Amino acid sequence: MMRVLVCGGGIAGLSTAIALGGNGHEVRVIERSRRWQTGGAGLHLPGNAHAPMTYLGIAEDVARAGKAIPRIDYHSHRGNRLFSLNLAKKGWPPFQAIRRADFHEILRRRASAIEIGLGLEVASLEQGDDAAVRFSDGTTGRYDLIVGADGINSRMRAALFGEASAPRDMGLTCWRWTTDHPFEIDAPQFMVGCGSAALIMPLGGSRYYVYTSIEDPDRRFVDAAPAALAGILNEYDGAFGEMLTGLGPEDVVLSDRLVEARPTRWIEGRACLVGDAAHGTLPTIAQGAAQAMEDAVALAEELELGNDIPAALNRWQGRRMPRARWVQDQSVKRMKLARLKAKPAVATRNMLFRMIGPMVLAGGWRPLIEEPF
Repeated sequence: MMRVLVCGGGIAGLSTAIALGGNGHEVRVIERSRRWQTGGAGLHLPGNAHAPMTYLGIAEDVARAGKAIPRIDYHSHRGNRLFSLNLAKKGWPPFQAIRRADFHEILRRRASAIEIGLGLEVASLEQGDDAAVRFSDGTTGRYDLIVGADGINSRMRAALFGEASAPRDMGLTCWRWTTDHPFEIDAPQFMVGCGSAALIMPLGGSRYYVYTSIEDPDRRFVDAAPAALAGILNEYDGAFGEMLTGLGPEDVVLSDRLVEARPTRWIEGRACLVGDAAHGTLPTIAQGAAQAMEDAVALAEELELGNDIPAALNRWQGRRMPRARWVQDQSVKRMKLARLKAKPAVATRNMLFRMIGPMVLAGGWRPLIEEPF
């Protein structure tokens, strides 16, 4: 049995704690926030999320709380349909949509037997035959394994690998929120504009998760008020355009910069990074939660093969890094299509989407679903 400290109580951290705790290890989770943060609005869980969710024992709960995604529709910014990808005909595991808060609650319930400390973080770490940790409250502990699962702006990553490992700003500002709307939209609608993109994802009933991003290298729109978005994104018609015009000061709209984390290593001695701390990526192919859970399950499997923790971590990194890098590369390529601004380029993109859109979209998920992680 190993003593494991997981730093971070988000999707990556709780998934890792569940996976390692389920194998009989003594796991403690610490979370910097003093209360659970359940922002993020909504989650799109593609088919490759199903296998790790099954391993973690949450697949049935997620299916009950979420909404199955039968297909994905792509539209132009004017609301014209470009193509649809029928997921039901692919024979893949289910794609699902769920409120992030509901997903996190499912993980917390599954991790109810695991010790979790809120308002705590690592103040110092010294590695030798084990890892000696001093916490922010002055207490100490000794562990066999340290897992940094503290997100895209990971302090554990900075502590292990320095500021050179900091995430890279991708020149885009994004907004996301949930809303009730009378539109009868039964499948996610992706919209591509001129230097921008948007998503409407049904969560069940009249509830929708809405996301949009725009080219913003000068950070002009970072502090934009919700009511200003209709003017910033005034090229959009259709359902998304109406959702924008309906935004007011009372709406909770989360604004952020899109960044990417690509540290050259994820492991240092008895410590490793998982999830966004290791490979934070653009949301283009909806892999944040799926890759975090895959990390957790793969780590649990490699640690079961022997007692040599550094050797297990090396195997795990070799197993996971190529897949995570592929996801990052694909996500950047897809985002480039949305960043096109010139009208001829946008028209050509939309024409190609009409011709080969389903093949291109499916190609981003097929290897993730059909190949082992």
